[in-house]
Amino acid sequence: MRAATATQLELEGHRCPVCGEQYPVRFRLCPQDGSPLAHSTDSTDPLVGSIIGGTYRVKHRIGRGGMADLYAAEHLRLERPVAIKILRAERELDPLVRARFEREAAALSRIQSPHVLQVIDILTVPDGRPCVVNELLEGETLEEHLLRRSPLTPLAAVRIAAQVTEALAEAHSNEVVHRDVKPSNVFLLRSHGEVRAKLIDFGVAQLGQSDARLTRTRGLIGTPPYMAPEQARGLRADERTDVYGVGALLYRMVTGRVPHAGTTAEQVVLSVLEKEPARA
Repeated sequence: MRAATATQLELEGHRCPVCGEQYPVRFRLCPQDGSPLAHSTDSTDPLVGSIIGGTYRVKHRIGRGGMADLYAAEHLRLERPVAIKILRAERELDPLVRARFEREAAALSRIQSPHVLQVIDILTVPDGRPCVVNELLEGETLEEHLLRRSPLTPLAAVRIAAQVTEALAEAHSNEVVHRDVKPSNVFLLRSHGEVRAKLIDFGVAQLGQSDARLTRTRGLIGTPPYMAPEQARGLRADERTDVYGVGALLYRMVTGRVPHAGTTAEQVVLSVLEKEPARA
């Protein structure tokens, strides 16, 4: 199990000062010799131990992605664990990256649903970089779950899909189209023995009918195996694009394979345009 809010982030861990082995961030003691584990980045990361906005104490870095770093932190007054996503310094000057970072915060802040990652705060770190405070999720992505247990039973798959659909219905009512529904963008939490799904990563979401500038700058938007035909053609997405994505998600869950495959992205896109997914 892991704590995260974005699947693109590479998880980091704790390193044992005795044996030198590195373990997932949830480990506090070395399973081999019982030594307390130190987070591998704590000694070099200036943000660790700092207080952001006079409210959030940064505890350790959970992971690093191409666009942002993710930290575990604590709300000082409420003593509540949170996750803070901070735009990486070397990407701050890229206007498209910064716009995508801010787009995700804007999309999430519009949506109030138990099945969507919740934004708690939006602020900046001392050097001026933007950051977003989210709820801290404990669990795994649907992609990770499927790599261990696939295919799912139809009942389990429908339960997850229904929660994703509920999240998308709330997003659509707020003029937000996700445009990248796939297993790695669905986070699974265990609550009282039940699986609860949350839709995450709204970095390529479309906000409102006039929001098209960022979506046309770097080719196709979405992930080829789960892409709707209109996305594969480079056309404008709408709510139906997300509905197709849920169908592709269901296909993967109940068959154990992606709806469209190929050795290159181009082959996958061509399959989306010209072929029907194989019957199970």
